[in-house]
Amino acid sequence: MLQPMTEVILTWQPDQEKTAKTALCFVVEDMVNAGSADLVLVVKWKNVGYFREDSVPSTKYQEAKEYDVRLSVVDSGITYHRRMDAVHLVWDVERGHRILWPVLLKQDPYSLPTTNAFELAGVSEEDAAKALREYTTDFTSYLNKEQEQFLKGVLIMVAAFLIIEAAGGMGKTRIEIILSLMFASVGVVTIMTAPTNTAVDRICEEYAASFPKRPQPISVLASTTYDEDELLGKVTKRRDGNAATNEDSDTVMASLIDQFKRSDTKTRSLVPDNDLLTVSIHRAKNGLVQVLGQYNDKNGNPYGETVDMAKEFKHYLELAHNPDEKPHAEWDPEDRGKYRQCLRAVQADVLANTPVVVSTTVNAGSSMIRQNAGRNFKGLIHTIDEAPRDREADTYIP
Repeated sequence: MLQPMTEVILTWQPDQEKTAKTALCFVVEDMVNAGSADLVLVVKWKNVGYFREDSVPSTKYQEAKEYDVRLSVVDSGITYHRRMDAVHLVWDVERGHRILWPVLLKQDPYSLPTTNAFELAGVSEEDAAKALREYTTDFTSYLNKEQEQFLKGVLIMVAAFLIIEAAGGMGKTRIEIILSLMFASVGVVTIMTAPTNTAVDRICEEYAASFPKRPQPISVLASTTYDEDELLGKVTKRRDGNAATNEDSDTVMASLIDQFKRSDTKTRSLVPDNDLLTVSIHRAKNGLVQVLGQYNDKNGNPYGETVDMAKEFKHYLELAHNPDEKPHAEWDPEDRGKYRQCLRAVQADVLANTPVVVSTTVNAGSSMIRQNAGRNFKGLIHTIDEAPRDREADTYIP
C-alpha cells in the first residue's frame, strides 16, 4: 500500500493521440476508496507545467512500479484548490492581438497557444541563451538549484501558463522579478499583476532593494481606475455607479496639483513614487518626455495642430496651481477635456516605454494598459503574483 509522502507518477491515455505520453508527478498525502475508482489519491502537486518533453524525468519512470488502476486524484493544496475550475487569462500575443485570452485550467494544455516569450518576440536562440546565462550568473546568490532549473525552463516552455507553488519565503516573487529583468534585456515587456496595492508595493520594494541598478517598474495601483470617458488617473466613478461630477473631478485635480508640487527632481527618492500618475507628472514637469499628438473632439475625431501633449499637461497643471487664474472648478468643458487628454497621452507614453509594469489585477484589463504596455517593445509576457488570493479574474476581460 502507498505511504504518505510517496511520489506517484500519473500517466493516462487521452482521446488525442498526441498527448498520450503526458505525465504528472504527485506527492501522496492520503488515499481512500470511494465510488467507481479503485483508489482515490489525495495529493499535492509535485510540479505543474508542460514542456517539449514529459514533465517527469525519465529516471523517475525507471524507478517506479507500474499499476493499471481506475484512479481519481484530488488536489489537497489549499493554496490552489479553490482555483481549479476558475478561468485564468493570459496575453494572446501569438495572434498579434494585444488582448487577454481566457484559459480553462482543465483544458488540454496542447490546445493552448504557444507563449514562449523569446520565440514570440522573434528573439534568436543565441540571444535568448545569452540572456539566460547573464541572469543565472549575475543572480546565482539569489537562486537555489530548483529556481535555476525553472529559469532555464523558460527557454523551452510552450504552455500558455505555468503555476509555481511553494511555501512563503521561498522566492517565487524574486524569480518573477528576475524573469522580468531577463525578458527586458531582450526587448520583452513583463506585466506583473498582484491582488492588492500592498502586494504591488512589495514587488516594487523588492526590485529597488535587490536590483537598484536595473530598470525599475512602473506601478498602477487600485486607486487608479481607467474609464474611457473620464481618465484622470484617479477614481472617476463613485461607488454608487453614477458618473463622476465636477466635484469629484476637482478632488482629482487637487491630488494632481499636490503631486505636481512634490515631483521636484531633487527631492525624488530612488524608489517610488514610481506609480504611473507620479511618474507621468515628474516627466512632464521636468521636460523628460515629448508626446506629439492632436486633441480629439467629443466624437473622438482629431482636430487642430499637432502639439506636445507633455507640455500641454504641464501647462494645465500650472494653470490650476496659479491663484491668479480661474480655479479648476470654473474651467470650461473644453479645457477640462483637454487636460484629461493630455494626462492620457503622457501616461500612455510612459507605459509604452517601460519594460516592467506592476499592476493590481483590477487594472490589468484596462484599455490604457492593454493598448499601450509593450507597444514599443518586441513582445509581452504576463505573470500573476499571489494568484490564489486574487478574486478579480473577471476584470481581465477587456
